[in-house]
Amino acid sequence: LDVILECKLPLHLALLGGKLKIPTLYGVKEIEIKENTKDGDYKLLKNYGLPTMKGVKGDQYIIFDIEMPNYLHDKLKKEMKKMEIDSKTYPEYSKYEEYMKNSG
Repeated sequence: LDVILECKLPLHLALLGGKLKIPTLYGVKEIEIKENTKDGDYKLLKNYGLPTMKGVKGDQYIIFDIEMPNYLHDKLKKEMKKMEIDSKTYPEYSKYEEYMKNSG
């Protein structure tokens, strides 16, 4: 009864959050995307799945696949180059960087 939708999510919406229109069995629905959504995160829409003969409906799961842009504007590139890599922003990369510093 449940329906699964794999949804390409533009990088800027994944980072900053916002609204996104998605298809459902019952028409288009606008959903709220949380800030800092990760690849593989999902949103649940209760009662948007297939109906049974008894009138009960399944749910719809929207699984996010973050889409990287093909092009970045020069202004955005310049700002991103200023960003520091720290453990709060990039916890997994920071562990790797620390390991590399201590091992070689």
